[in-house]
Amino acid sequence: MKKTNPSQTFWIQLDFRNMAHQLEKDTTYTLKFKDFEYATFYYQNNATIDQRYIGRFDGIKNSELMIYSHGTYFNKHNLIDNRYLYLKVKRVKSFETISQWKFTYHSQSEENAINRGLTWTNIKKLVPSFLFAGVCIIMCLLTFSFYLYFRQKEYLFYSLYVLSFFLYLCGNNLKIYDFLFDKNLFYSFWFYNNLQMVINIWYLSFISHYLKTVIDYPKLHIAIKILVSILIILVVLDTAFIFLNLFTGHVYVMSFHRFIMILFGICGMIYLLKNKKNKLALFIVIGSFCYMVGAIAHIFYNDYYIMLTGVSLEIIVFAFGLTYKMQQTHREKLRFQEDSHINKTKALKAQINPHFIFNSLSSIQHLIATNHKESALKYLTKFSRLMRNIMENSIEATSLLADEIKILKDYLELESLRFDNVFNFSIEIDQAIDTDAVEVPMLIIQPFVENAILHGLLNKKLGPKTLIINFRMFENYISCEIDDNGVGRNAAANDDNRINKHKKSRGMEVTENRLQLLNTKNPQEKNIEIIDKYDEQGQSLGTKVIIKIPIN
Repeated sequence: MKKTNPSQTFWIQLDFRNMAHQLEKDTTYTLKFKDFEYATFYYQNNATIDQRYIGRFDGIKNSELMIYSHGTYFNKHNLIDNRYLYLKVKRVKSFETISQWKFTYHSQSEENAINRGLTWTNIKKLVPSFLFAGVCIIMCLLTFSFYLYFRQKEYLFYSLYVLSFFLYLCGNNLKIYDFLFDKNLFYSFWFYNNLQMVINIWYLSFISHYLKTVIDYPKLHIAIKILVSILIILVVLDTAFIFLNLFTGHVYVMSFHRFIMILFGICGMIYLLKNKKNKLALFIVIGSFCYMVGAIAHIFYNDYYIMLTGVSLEIIVFAFGLTYKMQQTHREKLRFQEDSHINKTKALKAQINPHFIFNSLSSIQHLIATNHKESALKYLTKFSRLMRNIMENSIEATSLLADEIKILKDYLELESLRFDNVFNFSIEIDQAIDTDAVEVPMLIIQPFVENAILHGLLNKKLGPKTLIINFRMFENYISCEIDDNGVGRNAAANDDNRINKHKKSRGMEVTENRLQLLNTKNPQEKNIEIIDKYDEQGQSLGTKVIIKIPIN
């Protein structure tokens, strides 16, 4: 079967000998045929032969029709010798078998009813395009907003990819090309064909950034860079061929473009399946496969809706892939934040441990210096046991509340022994708290207990000295109340003889920072409250410190 060539011109004779009797004299008919790029219609007009340019590049398109059928009008009087109509045509966009050319005719009223009427046939033609256009616009705007927020280029290239497909597949049906090029079908033809290569440039750029090919798939990255360069060259070449009317070159450019993209698609999918680093590659493989099936089927069957289906599936798969990557990135970010939080907590805890150890060793030194050898030995025994417990729990940033209370008891016994049992203490625990199930930051309470002893109780001259520690359970946190009946903060601040008056305590400050790190739900909420207690005469009754320890 003979195929057309862009350099060839064909004469077509339409013979109405067996149909002339069916044509009514005063009725206008529409002759329908292939969308020839260049076409001249020859007909009889009174006693002369007239001509009309009706090709895509030199004819006039009815801008009122949403669904356009290529053709021209005529009536029975236009038949040459009451029998013939002639066409001189030139097909330039592809090599095509002449046997595929079909010619039909309808009355003008039938043609208008077909094109303008809300028939089920027309609805079936338009609805898929409108649905696809809606999906494309939503996805384009959504992913572009993600690009503006995240500044990750895969969102930008995906947005451009979807926008280009929207223009490519819906440009004709939605009259977009008419708007962009003022109904100039030559420019529309150039834009439509080069858009195919631009789509693939965005596609390759999206893959490169989505998969981070420069790191994870270096060979694929090199292939993509080379292919993008080739496509850019092809766009320039095709533009030159079209505007210089060298349409044979245009056909070869488009054929080469399709060949290299199919070859890349097949090889790329095989490469990713063999060397995939994670699930992201599977989204690219599945989406590309859907598109390739639709594109190849479109080449063989020339069915717009097969192509539309393949592209739709690819866009949806890629959208799921972007969503999966977004979730994966978010999880990695949370993991990094958690690791950073743990490391920072450990660093803050490390500041407390030296603080506590220094004070304990100072107490042992004090007992030895004052010749309290027996007390010093007891203190040293308790101190070594306490240090062992701390070391056993030092690997993690948190410890069970039961272990924390045990360490706290050991500490209080050490301090009581150090100061000749001058104060009493008790630890009360709410029955609703399962101390073996709740985790709290290690040594989170000790600095406040130490402060209550050194600055509150030991500065009190008269009466019993009592320290009560009370743990209560609330919905999102455990409250620890450290209640002493010491001299109060004002008296302690004005006492010139208080212990360590020249030393700035860092324990409470560090603890506040640790609690702030834990309180992720309400970071602005105060975690520590200090209450000064007074009697009716305004005399200090001591201090109560309430610590809110967030729990999961």
